[in-house]
Amino acid sequence: MSDRYKVTGAWSPADTAYLPFVIEEADMTDTRNGHLYIAGANRVIDHRTGKPAKTGKGGTVPFKGETAWMDAARLAGDLLTAERYAR
Repeated sequence: MSDRYKVTGAWSPADTAYLPFVIEEADMTDTRNGHLYIAGANRVIDHRTGKPAKTGKGGTVPFKGETAWMDAARLAGDLLTAERYAR
């Protein structure tokens, strides 16, 4: 799945319920058949820095496909919980 789908749209905020972590979404294209998936890719950024919240899946590597939104929401919730209880 990593080479087949390419993020082709600009990243835009989709959910701020997990502040300071924000879920962003972008359009992606299937490189085999050219099909465009509106808001098909999601990632989590740290709103304070404007950078991906983590290196790897969900941050610098976006979630893609049918479960992308659910995976991004789970990651944002986990990061928020970890930050709250780390104090």
